[in-house]
Amino acid sequence: KKKIDRPDVIVICDVSRSVYAVVRFFLLILYSLSKVLIKVRTFIFCSNLIEVSHIFDEYPVEKAIARLQTGTGLDILLGPTDYGQALLDFKGNWIDSITKKTSVIILGDARNNYMNPETAILKLIQERSKRVIWLNPETRSFWGTGDSEMKKYLLYCHMARECNTLNHLERLIDSLL
Repeated sequence: KKKIDRPDVIVICDVSRSVYAVVRFFLLILYSLSKVLIKVRTFIFCSNLIEVSHIFDEYPVEKAIARLQTGTGLDILLGPTDYGQALLDFKGNWIDSITKKTSVIILGDARNNYMNPETAILKLIQERSKRVIWLNPETRSFWGTGDSEMKKYLLYCHMARECNTLNHLERLIDSLL
């Protein structure tokens, strides 16, 4: 028998207004990953980062997604998007959960409202993890325009792809498994 080594996965998801049109899609990705993979830790952020892994265990998919989109009952600040603060929160509370077996997936557009992107923390995450995968709903031609920090973050990603369709999602799941 061939042993299937299921990956250790951490997913960090932007739930801000700039990705509002695709947040539901992102959250469905998270829900699907939590059902397919054994070890998925899920985090969401806007102005701060919180762990929400338990939400998918406690609620059916529709209720879980509604809670995560609105922040109902959660300690999340839904102000200006701050990727740098999200990375600082992650480093301060959960950085030790990353090992060389961990795949880190970031779902978001990297639009940071001209705040400090804290790229050194993403570099630290890259160094500690097996791989960093960034799925961005924007087309590649928009990466690095305006307040997008995507081109700075690209340096610390093993893979970065446009992701806004089911075909994109299917390719990701295949590569993880």
